[in-house]
Amino acid sequence: MALGVLAAAAVWFAWPRPIVVDLATVTEGPMEVTIDDEAKTRVRHVYT
Repeated sequence: MALGVLAAAAVWFAWPRPIVVDLATVTEGPMEVTIDDEAKTRVRHVYT
């Protein structure tokens, strides 16, 4: 009996937990992708 409880507890703690996800509605239309961020570009190897 104790072995069964121990096995059940091991399975319970090893079972993956659900994670929170974001949901969105899918619509048909033109694809729009924007990146709004500032950055600095550095070129180390110039191809000539």
